[in-house]
This record gives sequence, structure tokens and C-alpha cells, in this order.
Amino acid sequence: MQQQLIQIPERPPGNPKLFDEDTIRVEFLKCSDDDWGQAYFIHNYIKIYDNETRTWIPFNLWPAKVETILAMTMHRFMVILKTRQVGISWLCTAFILWNALFRPEILGLLFSKREAEAIDLLVYRVKGMYRALPDWMKSKEIKADSRFEFALSNGSRIKASSAGGSDSYSATHVLIDEADIIHESGRKLYDLLVDVEPTVGSAKWWLILASRSDKTRPNSTFKNIFNRFNGFH
Repeated sequence: MQQQLIQIPERPPGNPKLFDEDTIRVEFLKCSDDDWGQAYFIHNYIKIYDNETRTWIPFNLWPAKVETILAMTMHRFMVILKTRQVGISWLCTAFILWNALFRPEILGLLFSKREAEAIDLLVYRVKGMYRALPDWMKSKEIKADSRFEFALSNGSRIKASSAGGSDSYSATHVLIDEADIIHESGRKLYDLLVDVEPTVGSAKWWLILASRSDKTRPNSTFKNIFNRFNGFH
């Protein structure tokens, strides 16, 4: 598959908040499609915060991001070595938001190097993207809305979790952001992976490790996993 040639279709013209019922029905089908729904949804409906303009702007996907989204739909374990200003954290949280909206009863867990950063993934990114959606695409009801949990009426939940905790976790979608810097919280990535292993090993759902490289730790767990599985840049 020559993924670099893939073009994501554009949504119908006009303000999506004013779409008629027939258009809304078609758009729901496009967004929920197993193969292309995630990329179509993110490209056409997700907005992210731009620090330069200090506004929420469309998250238009260039080919490398389309390739990453397609890989997420095909593989249940992803290791992503990221750089600043590329938008990988936005892409991963948008992926989990799509699943929460279009695949009922999912439980997404968001980890980062510290609790504050995990909360930021949920409150600033996930909820910010959700608020920018047209009303017809949102959940009928918000069941929980706090710094640590966002729950929808379809049974889906997304939670911010502390990497420093000691409990075992069971979820359908796990994002460990800044995985190579988890050690700054006083805990090792290896120990966190042991806790979330039932998600990958038994439930057979999604685990995404994404991080900038900690250059002071050349033999870190994250780097060893990345080198073994040939993750995506």
C-alpha cells in the first residue's frame, strides 16, 4: 500500500453545525467506517490548539499523519518516537476520542511523565477537541466530567491516570505519552507496562507508547522497545 498517495476526502461544504439530517446521517457513516472513519473524522472535524495564533484550528492531516492513523487502525501496539510541534500527542488523543464516540463501552487511559501532564491530555486536548465538534456528533449526555474522567452516555470513558500509581489497570485503549521520560515521576516504564499488560495481553486492545527521546538514557526501556519493533517517526 502506497500510503503516501492516500488522500482523505473532504467533508461536504458549508458549516457542519448547519448540516441537514440527510447529510448528518451520511457523515456519521463516513466517520464510523472501520477502515477510514478515524482519518476522515480527524481530518474533517477535529480542531487542535495552535500556540502561535492562540486559536483552535482544523487538524488537517498530511501524508505522514494519515499513515500513522492507518497504522493505528491495523496494529494494536504502536511505538512512536516523536519530536516537538509535530502533533503526535494530539493525534493519539484524537484516536482515543474517536473510539469513545463511535465505539461504545471503551475505556481509554492516558498516562504521561507526571499526573499534571496526564490531566492536561484529558482536560486540554480530549475535552477541547470534543467541545469543538458540532452538536450532532457529540454524546447525548456527559455522565462524568472531571480532571480525571470524561464519561459519555454510550458507556465510553477516558481517564487521566498517574504513572506513579501502584494499581493494575484494565482498559481497551492506553496511551503512555512521554514514555521515555516516565522515570521523572519516580516510577519505571517497565513497571507501568506490567500494570497495563492485561490490556494488551488478554483483552487484545490498543497500547500506544509515544515519546521524545531522553538522550541521557541510551538503553532505556522505551528505546529498546522502539528498536525492537521498528516504530514510526
